[in-house]
Order: sequence, then structure tokens, then C-alpha cells
Amino acid sequence: CWKEPLYVLDKQRDANVLLLGPRGAEGIGGCVCREVNEAVPRHLWPQTLLAKTRYREAPKPCRAELVETASGPELHIHFLEPEDNVAPGQIAALYAPLHGHAEEDGRPVLCLVAGGVIASAVKR
Repeated sequence: CWKEPLYVLDKQRDANVLLLGPRGAEGIGGCVCREVNEAVPRHLWPQTLLAKTRYREAPKPCRAELVETASGPELHIHFLEPEDNVAPGQIAALYAPLHGHAEEDGRPVLCLVAGGVIASAVKR
């Protein structure tokens, strides 16, 4: 019986295994996404983007690149600070601040630039 919430750390479908652990157990440095959708052409992305891997969490700074593979494009996301609980099957969305635009509270308006389904997490 765990006294704290557990989060999905990894899915191993072939072995029928779902790996669970507490928040912060992984210290993820990045992830690889497949089924990529590019909303803004890559050459227009700023060097530093903001990534969201969970709906209710704030976007986190990252760098990203599109990599062409034999099975199609992959989105490689490198978090600037270690992330917690990035698991395969989740969606990763990349955003960029829309320059010259801000919310009423001063936060920048974000523009979706790309996204994909997380295929694997990369430990730091």
C-alpha cells in the first residue's frame, strides 16, 4: 500500500508490464515522439520552446528537433530541466510565445507549433 500517488513511468506492451513509481522517480531528460504533427514549419520555431506532457501542468522550457527516420518523422524533445513522469502513450505538445501578444495577467499567448505521441522517455 503506497502513501503517495503513483504515476506511469513506462509501458512495455510486449511483456504486458506497466511500471509505476512516485513523482520524480525518473528524472527524464527528454523524449522521442512519433505520429508527429507539425503546425508551424520547423524553420520558424524559436530555439527554445515550451513542452507540455500533461494537460494540467505548466509548459516547461525545452529544445526540439525533427528527425527523419525510415518509419517516418520523430520529434526529439530535450528538456532544459529534468522532467517527472513522462510516459509512452502520452501526448507531448510544443508551444512558442506569440510575440507582441499577452494575456490580461501578463502571461504570453502561446502558439502550438508541433506535437506527437511519446514513444519513449530518455533518462538524463
